[in-house]
Amino acid sequence: MSATHTDDADASDCKVQLGAVAEAEAAIIEEIARAEHWDAHRDDEAQRNACPADMIPSEQDMIEFTGDGMPDSPPLAARTECEQLARAAMGFPEGLEAEFFIGGWEGHFALSLVGKDMAAFALGFTARGLQDRLQDGARHPFGPIIRAWQAARAPAVTPERRKDKRLLPVIPQQPRKSRPERLRGTLLAARSAEAAGGQLQLFDTPARNHVPLLSLLDASRRPVMAKGRGAPLPARLFVNTVLAVPAAERRRAVTPVEITVRELRDMNFPNGASQWRNRDWPALRAALEEAETYITPLPDGSPYGTDWRIIRLRNPLSGLEDRRGLPDLDGVVRLEVAFPPGSHAGPSVALPELENLSVTSAPRWRAYIAALSVAWKPGKTRRPAGKGAPFGWSRNREDYPVLSLEDRRLLAFGEGDTKHRTKSDIDAPWRGLPGLVTLERQTDPLTGETGFRMIPAEAACENDETGETR
Repeated sequence: MSATHTDDADASDCKVQLGAVAEAEAAIIEEIARAEHWDAHRDDEAQRNACPADMIPSEQDMIEFTGDGMPDSPPLAARTECEQLARAAMGFPEGLEAEFFIGGWEGHFALSLVGKDMAAFALGFTARGLQDRLQDGARHPFGPIIRAWQAARAPAVTPERRKDKRLLPVIPQQPRKSRPERLRGTLLAARSAEAAGGQLQLFDTPARNHVPLLSLLDASRRPVMAKGRGAPLPARLFVNTVLAVPAAERRRAVTPVEITVRELRDMNFPNGASQWRNRDWPALRAALEEAETYITPLPDGSPYGTDWRIIRLRNPLSGLEDRRGLPDLDGVVRLEVAFPPGSHAGPSVALPELENLSVTSAPRWRAYIAALSVAWKPGKTRRPAGKGAPFGWSRNREDYPVLSLEDRRLLAFGEGDTKHRTKSDIDAPWRGLPGLVTLERQTDPLTGETGFRMIPAEAACENDETGETR
């Protein structure tokens, strides 16, 4: 056989081998994508078992997603989680001095490591290379990156407008039309399997009575009280934007949200005003444009970096205004919401009540959020009403936690509150909250502490004021 024929055969064999490697990589990436899609939609049987073809990336898709031209892709949380999973898969010690890079490596999508100082080395691990090192059942290190890619491709959601009390479903992007008044929302909770004590993974585990939504507010170090009445507008905007995201969408790394100026007005200024455009739009515009600075500083050494950015504005607001600077109420504001790892759906909340409290009393607004959140404990205070029946509230008052005086102060006035407050000042926000019964002089059987129990009215009876249950 001539040398030319030998060279041609070698080249052909090389192409076959490269093609086989590419197919193997594509198959593993598809497997990872399907697993991530299933987990992201685990509560929706129809969606979780049918991963669309456009939610399965190619190697080139992932290389472009993690390219230098996209500084926010993938998000920091996804990159950090990828590194942690890779360290575990490869058995690298936490103290290893190496930098992790995610992107193209020798024509493949890979995780590469470059050693520092005396331990100089350079290694690249493709999807298949990492797969071979995984223990049975372990999540693939590329999982968080691929889920972030899937989230970036998913359609934007809009605030749900349902009159029933069910958890809010996904609302795909669609032509806009008038919707009925929005009456229910879903508060934020932490998945108990992933967050001890109901705490979000971003924070150190607290001793008791943690409320994720308020912890995020307090950690941002923004004012809890506003001059005059009500909560500060940035705090209202933060909570209302979180509640605008349907519960089923909170597992995404980043959730795009489209919301009209009219909806933002109604959420944040529920009392209405003929001078809204002239007086309140400039303040709302400023709050939206400063959304990039709405950051939550994290504890030293946090695996999620130094801070967490929750809301980002993604379109210039000047395009929504006329020549006088007045907004088009049907103009669309595009936001991104990055829910912390372990975020989950919490209790249903009456939005008109919440929004009215937000502009009349900041402590009562916070107490309302806190009371519903601490009362909501699936499996304890939330139980099936009977075999095959839907979940309902427990009628045993001892199932509900006792809020001490200090608990009530921190939850109603914020963790940064330093003002001297009397017991009457602290107790006042907790009395007469809509849809809730306040039981005073209660004792925690485990700690012996005394305080208030906050019980949903539908689980209490008229004589619960005296400590009786029905």
